[in-house]
Amino acid sequence: MAAGNNIKEDIFMKKRSFLVVSIVVLVLFAVQAFAAYDSATVKKAMRTHAALLGETSNAVEANDFFLAAEKLMENATLFKSLMVMSPKKGSEAEWNRILNGMLKAAFKGIGACGEENAEGVAAAISELKAVKKEGHKMFK
Repeated sequence: MAAGNNIKEDIFMKKRSFLVVSIVVLVLFAVQAFAAYDSATVKKAMRTHAALLGETSNAVEANDFFLAAEKLMENATLFKSLMVMSPKKGSEAEWNRILNGMLKAAFKGIGACGEENAEGVAAAISELKAVKKEGHKMFK
């Protein structure tokens, strides 16, 4: 019985740690002021995004849904950080729509991780790629 309690405590601690880190990150981004478009930052974010999607897929293949959820949250945080910028071309409304679409897709993936639903995570990754492609056409 003690082993079962330790597993439950470990899961609880991981969930609690994940929640605390997520809240801290969101608060940090909430207090930032709007910034001018920075091409280097956006390019770096896109490269990081691609790497995170690969790490997410690898985690799901290994049935590590906690790690997959963490990688998707990193992805969401990445796109939230870009919302402080105004695009160099295209409308700000479209910029925000695309970035919000990326956030929603990442959150769908996190929800699928909570259900240990590999197909749901794959669908979220596909949605992330589709929204990225749409944004790429508008803002590159």
